[in-house]
Amino acid sequence: MMRRSRPHNSGFTWFEVMVTIIVIGILASILMPAFTRALDRAHQATCMANEMEMSRALTSYTQDYDEHFPPIEAQRETSSWKDSILIYLKGVSTFRCPTNPSRYSTDENGVLPASYGFNSCASTWNPILEKSGKSAHPTGRLTVSIPMLDHPADTIMIGETVYGTVDISPSWAFSSLTCDPQGFYQHVRYPTPIGVSGGKSNFVFFDGHSADKDVVSTLFPIQTNNWQIEPIEPSITEVNDPAAPNCNYSASQQPLCGY
Repeated sequence: MMRRSRPHNSGFTWFEVMVTIIVIGILASILMPAFTRALDRAHQATCMANEMEMSRALTSYTQDYDEHFPPIEAQRETSSWKDSILIYLKGVSTFRCPTNPSRYSTDENGVLPASYGFNSCASTWNPILEKSGKSAHPTGRLTVSIPMLDHPADTIMIGETVYGTVDISPSWAFSSLTCDPQGFYQHVRYPTPIGVSGGKSNFVFFDGHSADKDVVSTLFPIQTNNWQIEPIEPSITEVNDPAAPNCNYSASQQPLCGY
């Protein structure tokens, strides 16, 4: 009488399953940080590309308006520099940075996405720029022009912001109002998210180039700060312009928020 052979069990044992799960977990722990960094770099590149597109749009604007840049707000709480360059852009999505928590919110004028701001030290908001004697912008306001820029390659034009304002300024680094609940300055930075110390932000400069810098390095040393459009004296120890209070700070002043 022949015995029947028992079918061979080709399934995994519990031990093999557990080993597989452990190996997958180890691989995930190794690969996830790299994937996160790659995704973060991709988002940063997108946000930087948006700024570059805005820079090109502003260049086109100055060519159409006698080398003048648009005012930050052509009309208070109605239209801004973003409205002025919209016709030169592919669409409103250019104003939306994918890593910005405010990207689906609108700016203070309630129309366009809130992700980017114009340097208010180089804006029509500052009466000192009214001294230029240049012709008036079509809105009736005098604006900063290309000849007024002493060092365009070192002066910030546009930067990222999590606020709904259409401007950015040095004063934010010295105000407790701009610190988040964790005590860090609320700006978009890479590779660390909001609420975590460290990282750099995207900026585009008046000469059209872009760079990622931490905010402190745009302020100090004060003799090479990236905010003023006028000549900076080598002996300067403070920025003290009553016509541009958002730009005023001293070399000894410490930011109130962490970075």
